[in-house]
Amino acid sequence: MILALVLAAALLAPGAAFAAQDGASAAHGEAGIEGVVTGPSGQPMEGAYVYVYTGEFPALGTPPDFVSDRTGADGRYTVYLPKGTYVAFARKKQNGERFGPLDKNDLASTERPIVDIENGMVKRDFKLYGLREAFSMLDPELKRLIVIRGAIRDAAGRPEKGLCAVAFKGAAVNGEMPDYISAPSDENGRYEIYVPAASKLTLAAARTGPAGFRVMGWYGKVNAAGKDITGVSIVLSKKVLSKK
Repeated sequence: MILALVLAAALLAPGAAFAAQDGASAAHGEAGIEGVVTGPSGQPMEGAYVYVYTGEFPALGTPPDFVSDRTGADGRYTVYLPKGTYVAFARKKQNGERFGPLDKNDLASTERPIVDIENGMVKRDFKLYGLREAFSMLDPELKRLIVIRGAIRDAAGRPEKGLCAVAFKGAAVNGEMPDYISAPSDENGRYEIYVPAASKLTLAAARTGPAGFRVMGWYGKVNAAGKDITGVSIVLSKKVLSKK
């Protein structure tokens, strides 16, 4: 079963990111970002992607504006860009997919450099880390993590495959991006979502993909005091409430 830990605002390019432009093939002249992606031990990382957002303070939980081609055995990448200011980061999903929630075995960079593109190529290298290490580097509070396990079911009790469990800090309103998100549920509707210990959250099930992000059913409030929580079933509703 796939597990996931994602802080949407920091490392996630959600399932809706399929609209991103291919920065390696749609060249805008000979300007952009290039470099090498390496793994935790410093080795060149094959199968990684670099994601680029326009502006100095982009919403990193939204789809990227540009994405590199898959890195080869040498870990090298290139993203051609028009003149402007950008923020970039890298990650590698073990299943080879370009987009989607991160799995527990996936890798991500912690650096999100601001890059000014004028003329020519700007060199930026990225080092990838395991998710637990990456998240603790971004926020020391995330060193203590717990997992919420359960199943997503429809109103008749049948398992729902392919939906994500999502968690919001405090209360939540439908349409907001979640703070944490799981990988898609399996054929039995099972999910696992990692969240910081000692956090109060609102849990829901959501659909992510080319059509965007939509909450399909609310579980309600969860107090993640410090121990793993199991048996949490999220039931879909024909009439999805806007707030729980």
